Amino acid sequence: MKAYTQAMREVAHSENVGFADLYADTEALFAPEDQDQWTINGVHLTEDGYRRWAQILYRELYGETAPEINETFHEVFDR
Repeated sequence: MKAYTQAMREVAHSENVGFADLYADTEALFAPEDQDQWTINGVHLTEDGYRRWAQILYRELYGETAPEINETFHEVFDR
């Protein structure tokens, strides 16, 4: 996956398109000793896993820390 990510980065750069590198941070996130915290089976994310993944993606896309989730907004759409 690391080599594939590097190749995608290079192609994105050569084609002048955006690229969000999720590999490095998710590699650490899915370290064997932490998998139970973020996944249900080592692969599929838990709610907390998706939240962490979304924070990583936001930072890669916008270059800043993701804002706090508005829980009131979240509750309205969970109905």
